[in-house]
Amino acid sequence: MTKLVTGLAFDIGQRDIYEDRVVVRRITTRSQLDITVALVADGVGGANRGERAAQLAVDVALHYLENGSTAQDVPRLLDEAFMAANQAVLDEREATMGASTTLAAAVVHEDRLFVANTGDSRVYLCRGRALTQLTIDHNFANVIPWTGTMSAAAAAINPRAAVLMHYLGQRAQPHVDHGFYGDAQSPNGAPPTTDPRAAHERGMAGLPLRPGDAVIVCSDGLVKPAPSAPAYVSADEIARVLGTQVGDRAARSLVSFALGRDADDNVSVGLIQWPGRRSRGRPLLTFLTLTLLVGLAALWLWRAFDGQRQTLQGQLAAQQAQATQAAAAAATTRSAEQATGTATTTSGRATADALAAATATAEGQVAATRRLQAATATADAAVGAVATARAAQCALAGNYGYEVRRVTLTPETIRYTIGDPLPQPIAIAARWLITNTGVCPLVVEAIYRTPATGDEPLPVAFERDGAVLAALPPGESAELVALLGEIATFDELAIWRDLYRSKAVRWEPAIAPAGEASAFRPINQPLLPLNSATQGEWIILTQPTATPTRPPTITPTPTPPPTAAPPPPAAADNTPPPPATSTPEP
Repeated sequence: MTKLVTGLAFDIGQRDIYEDRVVVRRITTRSQLDITVALVADGVGGANRGERAAQLAVDVALHYLENGSTAQDVPRLLDEAFMAANQAVLDEREATMGASTTLAAAVVHEDRLFVANTGDSRVYLCRGRALTQLTIDHNFANVIPWTGTMSAAAAAINPRAAVLMHYLGQRAQPHVDHGFYGDAQSPNGAPPTTDPRAAHERGMAGLPLRPGDAVIVCSDGLVKPAPSAPAYVSADEIARVLGTQVGDRAARSLVSFALGRDADDNVSVGLIQWPGRRSRGRPLLTFLTLTLLVGLAALWLWRAFDGQRQTLQGQLAAQQAQATQAAAAAATTRSAEQATGTATTTSGRATADALAAATATAEGQVAATRRLQAATATADAAVGAVATARAAQCALAGNYGYEVRRVTLTPETIRYTIGDPLPQPIAIAARWLITNTGVCPLVVEAIYRTPATGDEPLPVAFERDGAVLAALPPGESAELVALLGEIATFDELAIWRDLYRSKAVRWEPAIAPAGEASAFRPINQPLLPLNSATQGEWIILTQPTATPTRPPTITPTPTPPPTAAPPPPAAADNTPPPPATSTPEP
């Protein structure tokens, strides 16, 4: 059996839960069939435990392929594995609150490909530079026309067009589709079809693989329409990656394309590759080596042809000077002969010789000009080859890298006393010092805030010494400048202060490769921070200073001195009154 290369990669994307499952493995069945299998399941149910349904489907299908069936042919083996997986999902419907899952499988046995599918996870074949979707999505738009109750055109515009019609966990007998539907680049030479019977006949026979072929099994998160492009990853991008990379590296590159364009779903990819001449060894090293060799060859050719051009230009100038002198001599001779009326045989021969020499010089000049043009065209072709190789290299996300050295904020510090009016909005901006550590010029189209808040992307520009740069060349540094917004109220001041303190807000750049239709966000590269390690508080809010008040002054009221009491009146019995007493002065 041919030694195949396998790989897988997956990511949660913009979802809160990873509901996909992917596995790629070489196994030997109970009936001693040596097979390489790739499985992808996409759980349906969210809070209803769709991830559990997907895990069950993959685990049970893989176990049944290896240990549960004695089938001698791959299609029957796949049928039984899908039925076992479907029953496992049904058995846990109560525990998973009715969760279900898609399941797509690709099996290679004796260099022949077989598929099985239910749902909208897909199987592709990449052959050369052509990508073929072998399976068909089991949604309303595709399935209902099979029943004859609605035309394909009407089903495609129906509001339920994208609703899944077949999946595991739906009913006791699952719909298992072995068909090769193909498209305009049908790999087996047959025309594309939407007829499930015709596709089934192709699938039961299997598809012979060739060196250089790659089989992809993926969830719809990889290829569904993107807001900024026809798909998160285009057919050309998939073919380009698989033409230069193999195994896990190729799978990670495909997932990174989708993530760089904000895939709103889980993304899962399984690969089975038959290495051809283009993918043996270390493809990236080979590609870089080829690029270097082409560059050196172009440089050598340019120098060689430039030297030849200079030599030819010198010869051309000398020949032009000789031609001018010969023509002048011939003109002088003719004038002399006309003036004197005598033309001797010797002078006639000299004139003829001069004219012949002038003609030969002119012909040499034309030949030299043609050689110069040919040399220039050859040099231009060599330079063009280098440019083409560089463009292909810079279309891959993995060839970009950068380092964020520092961030400075404008204004550097904002001080505000609570209660004071803001005289005018405060414009705030950030400047990140970026060093391009990749091999391609860095063009940043915009930056996106993360965690995502629904804000619009912010335009940015590279600046250096006050000048705006269209791109940041490899190995060079410049400031990436962005206007973050304006602060017009106290509440906005408090929000930005808290964001700065939390160290949670970041921005993610969107890189626009030369010649590409849309930008992607780099994977495993640093985000752009709001905080600087050397800066203290950015926004300082202070309470107003209270004015001290003096306690009231109390003036005491003086108490008047006591006076002597008047003598009591005389008694009636003439008893003399007691002697008066006086109160001593204090």
